[in-house]
Amino acid sequence: MNTNKEVSNATPIVVANNEPRVVTAHVINMPMPMPNDITEELLRVYSLSKTTRLLALIDIFFALIYSLYNFYFFIAFCVAFSGYYGAKKYDSCSLLVYGSYLFLNNFARIVTIGFMIQYSSENSNEDVSNMTFSIVFASIICLLNLWIARFVCVFWNIVKQLSQEDKVRLLTLEYENKVSPNYIWRV
Repeated sequence: MNTNKEVSNATPIVVANNEPRVVTAHVINMPMPMPNDITEELLRVYSLSKTTRLLALIDIFFALIYSLYNFYFFIAFCVAFSGYYGAKKYDSCSLLVYGSYLFLNNFARIVTIGFMIQYSSENSNEDVSNMTFSIVFASIICLLNLWIARFVCVFWNIVKQLSQEDKVRLLTLEYENKVSPNYIWRV
């Protein structure tokens, strides 16, 4: 089985005019150019920003769909947009609003799950198979949202400690597109 190293050091044989010739191939390793003033910590913050934006965009999408059903979900849309804006501009206040909303939303979900469990236990003689599915699904969604809220709070904690020069450096870096995003799913 060929590995990448074996293939890169292999000598290809080219057949031209029915005469085989040996041609030597050389692999050139070129490092990606990095700006001189960007540290590993700033790259981590940049990646956290991109991931938070992606998660906020997903939240914006669902809040917009829910707002067509009920106008009160437009508040969730505005708060999710605040999270996107905070991640894009490295604004700790907007991220705090978004993180607080996520924790309050999860608290309301946990209370709702508790009422659903109480209702299904009180009405055990009725068919509550749909209720069981709803409880399991709501619990999975709640765990996912708790992970997202933790992620946003870690990012908020890092952003509030950034200096103004680092924020300007990150915004300039993004504007010039010198670094490709590396989405982080673990904090």
